[in-house]
Amino acid sequence: MPVLNVRAGGVVENDKGERKELHPAEALRVRGPCVEATLTYSDAHQQALANTEKEIRSIGGVVMFDTGASFSCFDQHAANTIGLPIVGRSNLTSASHSNTIMPVYNGKLVIPGLNINSDSFVGANLASQGLIALIGRDVLRAGTLFYNGSEGTICFAI
Repeated sequence: MPVLNVRAGGVVENDKGERKELHPAEALRVRGPCVEATLTYSDAHQQALANTEKEIRSIGGVVMFDTGASFSCFDQHAANTIGLPIVGRSNLTSASHSNTIMPVYNGKLVIPGLNINSDSFVGANLASQGLIALIGRDVLRAGTLFYNGSEGTICFAI
């Protein structure tokens, strides 16, 4: 069973440009349960492209574990930039938008120690939040997520 353990970290800058490192508990509160990850083609799609000249592209960034998200999401701009295939459309409802038709992508999230392949990552506008993806309850239901606010750590086992 792959297990991911992360201690939050972060830096804040004051008006004078002085930087201060945040305590892990404060960093986790400010940023949320996030990890660095890579967004790329699914394993099946990579195998299909293995004998072609097409480049397998990827993009790195921040991913958030989101218990409020019914489905996992890719940032639409990031997914389009690397050319992930659109395999359908879905209704997306969020805190700020309701019933918006968005593309559904086939792809993979690579997190150190974990690979999450899916043909149902819903497109969403996440870049303004500094995110390339959300890991929603469709993935979380297969594992255990432990959020330790006082220590500033998260643990995800799948």
